[in-house]
Amino acid sequence: SPSSWSARALGFLGQVDFLLEHADNIQYRKNVLDGIATMYQSRIDDVVHPTKLDFEPLQKALEQNSDFQDILEDELQIGCSYRTINLEEIDVALEGLNSSWVLIRQLSVCYLGNRDLGKKEAKKILPKLIECLEDKESAIRRLAIINIGAWSREAVIYIPNIEKLYSDENEKVREMAHTIVKNLKK
Repeated sequence: SPSSWSARALGFLGQVDFLLEHADNIQYRKNVLDGIATMYQSRIDDVVHPTKLDFEPLQKALEQNSDFQDILEDELQIGCSYRTINLEEIDVALEGLNSSWVLIRQLSVCYLGNRDLGKKEAKKILPKLIECLEDKESAIRRLAIINIGAWSREAVIYIPNIEKLYSDENEKVREMAHTIVKNLKK
């Protein structure tokens, strides 16, 4: 729809304040939140001058209205295609790991699983992803395992940390720990 396209375009341009002004209008809510979500999805990678990674707009939306959380979680659910971060955005993603919002931690963990960021950056990123293995949310622990595994050779030294999750309370976390360790040992 034209309003959905317009909201996404505003998201591409980083015009979050304008979008948030209209988010409480039930008629536009879904489109407006889709526009905000666009900033964190792979669609932004195709923009000539994409906005820099910044979780403040997402945090503002989550804080503005509790009804927004479900819509944003749906738009940014695990499995949708996330944006690619660059070297200048690593620190923002690392800060996102400390967010009180699960959605922001989820995005951060996924952004940091990009091995193309380079071997040098692995020394900075992997210890922080290891800390996520102790997150209270099982989805974050599982994503941390997956994204640590994405670093392949650089991640091998962290196998003992992942093996500790063989006894995690969550079955999906346990299964993923076994799978990733098996792959890392190949």
